[in-house]
Amino acid sequence: MAYERGKTITFPAGLPGLPAELTRFELVAVAEESPFFFLQSLQDENTGFILVNPFAFFLDYEFDLPEEDARALGIKAPEEAAVFCIVNASRGLARATVNLLAPVVVNAATGTARQVVLVDERYSIRQPLFGPRPENRDPAGPEAGPAGEPRPPAEAPSRPQPVSPNRPQLHPGPPLRYLSGTSSESPPGGAGTGEGVDPAGEGK
Repeated sequence: MAYERGKTITFPAGLPGLPAELTRFELVAVAEESPFFFLQSLQDENTGFILVNPFAFFLDYEFDLPEEDARALGIKAPEEAAVFCIVNASRGLARATVNLLAPVVVNAATGTARQVVLVDERYSIRQPLFGPRPENRDPAGPEAGPAGEPRPPAEAPSRPQPVSPNRPQLHPGPPLRYLSGTSSESPPGGAGTGEGVDPAGEGK
């Protein structure tokens, strides 16, 4: 589900590494159809982060949303959620990293949000935004598809296309699985520095 840009979102449990009272934020798009956003605290003007639509850069990004988190967010189906990841661009956009291990999941209808810390060795809290892609393998084996069949490598489209914050597909049975989108988009210049307290233990 596409998320309404500029809408207030609330983190009832707060964000790891931030004061507990900072729970209300605004999500602001960097530019029209950009995969980058600013997450700005409405309670402290000095606290904010850069977010990115991970599916615009990591075509195979997927994860299982733990049942506890889905329940806390009031999410019953993947299409009810918007998924973002925090970017650290303190060393410049060309050397920016993205926290794929702790995505920010938002209930697109209510604005309730939560940073979900995954237990998934495929992903890192400092994945280069522009560089080698993380490996994404099924338990059946390297590059395996359904029932262990070989999976062809993902191919990027010939030209960029606009993307919504997430393009999930329903995974039968709990927990919900958020699957990657099918489009890529180039970043705008000057996305910011990513300075601030880093959630989920991400250092600068």
